[in-house]
Amino acid sequence: MPCDYMVFIHYQCTIIFTVYPKLL
Repeated sequence: MPCDYMVFIHYQCTIIFTVYPKLL
C-alpha cells in the first residue's frame, strides 16, 4: 500500500482503512 510509505498522508490512510471498511 502506498499509504505505508507516504508519511504525509499516513494519517488519512489510517482513517480510510480503519473506518471505511466498518461503514460497508
